[in-house]
Amino acid sequence: MKRLILAALIGIGLIASTQSRSEAALRLRLEDTVNNVGIIIEDGGVGDLNPVVGAVTFIGTVGSFEVNVSTGVSKPVIGGGGISYSEMDLNSINTTTTGGSLQMILEDNNFPSVPQPDGQSSFITTIGGTFTGAVGTFVTAESFVDPTNATITGALIVPLPAPLPALAAVPVTAIQGMNETFLTSPFSATDVQSFVKSGPYSMFLEVNITIVGPGSASFDHNILVPTVPEPASMVIWSLGAGALGLGGFWRRKRAAV
Repeated sequence: MKRLILAALIGIGLIASTQSRSEAALRLRLEDTVNNVGIIIEDGGVGDLNPVVGAVTFIGTVGSFEVNVSTGVSKPVIGGGGISYSEMDLNSINTTTTGGSLQMILEDNNFPSVPQPDGQSSFITTIGGTFTGAVGTFVTAESFVDPTNATITGALIVPLPAPLPALAAVPVTAIQGMNETFLTSPFSATDVQSFVKSGPYSMFLEVNITIVGPGSASFDHNILVPTVPEPASMVIWSLGAGALGLGGFWRRKRAAV
């Protein structure tokens, strides 16, 4: 009887662990939208080259983009600490010899809600990067916070680049932050939006790269939700964090040349 009870408890624990993992998974989706070939990687799942919980890394080829080095970072790696806040970051290097279009989405949910006196919170999105290519090359960047804790990439885990299911629509409940198109390089932008958080919420970062002819793109895209909304302080904090991220990013890029 004791063994049966123990087995039952272990089974319940495994189910709870699986459910928790599924409901609060950091996911990175890359897709060559011209050739409909891509990959979806879950933190700690097949294809994730980063052993750290809260960070997911993909290195490989996706369609016409021969080189992709992409890392998404979320809780518990960033966010929290000495002050309580939520944060998510996506940085990537992508190259192609023939041109094409690449879509990258980073999502995570179950970010903790900290009640505010007026029920309002703010989130800041920043991006900075460069690209090369012929006339017609451009980059778009978007960000969203969803107070209903929804996700859009789906739970499909693809170990190798393959045809992907259609991306789910952004929930109507999601609040859009950044929505920028960059036609010249280098590029950068910052956006601040407000939302009401009454419970756990999700965040999405999206970057679309279109390169004409041989070219490349590299960027760092960040979203930050401080506990207490102080717009001036938030902008300074976000810009400083972005600069630090880009500094390390450029150093790695130079060292690789």
